[in-house]
Amino acid sequence: MTYYEFFKRAERVELLSRQVYLTLAGDRTTPPGVRELFTGLADEEEEHGRRLQLLATSLRGSSWAAQIVKQSEAAIEAADREYERFLIEVETRRRPGDLMQLLDRLVQMESRLAYVHAEELAAGAGPEAARLFESMARQDRRHVKLLERVVREKPAA
Repeated sequence: MTYYEFFKRAERVELLSRQVYLTLAGDRTTPPGVRELFTGLADEEEEHGRRLQLLATSLRGSSWAAQIVKQSEAAIEAADREYERFLIEVETRRRPGDLMQLLDRLVQMESRLAYVHAEELAAGAGPEAARLFESMARQDRRHVKLLERVVREKPAA
């Protein structure tokens, strides 16, 4: 995988995550307060994608580029496959009670992505990129806390 392919794949993961949140927000069975939360999280995922684009452009050819691709390629590919499959599942769910089960899984996925951002990507990156990845990991961990709160409170539709 090239540097360009790596960052396009990482951006795609963020955009798939955005689409998951938008799909959940648009579902008629999603409670109104949760709908707004999902829309806000979708906006943050879109911002992650834009930040990755800018980073890829600004750091092209940096000394750590090849290292980070080699070190994190498998994790990005796995996240891409997982979010793609999950989006398909979210788009085809039909039963109102499925939301909490989907949220449990989304919490796990966001936790894994926070790990990838903080431990794999930030650890192998230069200072500027490390700050970006650490910031994204903090947002991912915040997403986890917000989603866990929704699961605990189990809002009615």
